[in-house]
Amino acid sequence: MKFPKRSLLLLLCLVYASAGFSQKSSLNVGFSLLGFKDSNPYGGGLHMGYEYQIPKVDFFALEARVGAGFLVGDGLYQTNPIREWDYKANYLMVGIIPRFYYCVAEELYIFLDPEIGLALISGSTYFQEQNRWDKTKTFNYQYYGLRVGVKVPINEKLNLSLSVGYMSMDITDLMNSNLSTISYRFKKQTIDFGTSFTFHVVL
Repeated sequence: MKFPKRSLLLLLCLVYASAGFSQKSSLNVGFSLLGFKDSNPYGGGLHMGYEYQIPKVDFFALEARVGAGFLVGDGLYQTNPIREWDYKANYLMVGIIPRFYYCVAEELYIFLDPEIGLALISGSTYFQEQNRWDKTKTFNYQYYGLRVGVKVPINEKLNLSLSVGYMSMDITDLMNSNLSTISYRFKKQTIDFGTSFTFHVVL
């Protein structure tokens, strides 16, 4: 899988953050859900990040995050005659999250997560007229998201958070990559929902 320069830059930011920040930091590990099961595409996976709390600025933190998982989908791409499609894909996401906290009560925080990053996605598509699974190329997608969440403590060294909100990533190129029907092309296949369930291990 060819790794683009922008992804390498984001990974370097993650390494730099991990090496350079040692106070008021946490290692964040959890899982994410993308999209809804009753719409296309949808899926989920695991994520890991390093969060640094800016000194003397209690309401602001910065996280560098890496995530990996899968996406699936199915539907119709022609109704007369009926033709069906399916796909399965793996993704790798590298992103930066500036996180804004607001203290609601002692040890209880709500937060806002704007996220930007780059995703690499490749997989296989199945179109009824071709009657086979065909591998796709690897595609690069820029994405952004905006989630709202809540964080609560479990003990002195462990916090738990849940966030939910909007995410924008269009995978139309992947869907069209193996479609041989010239008269039809997918115009918009987007992930528009994202949620994260995360453990924050205080370092």
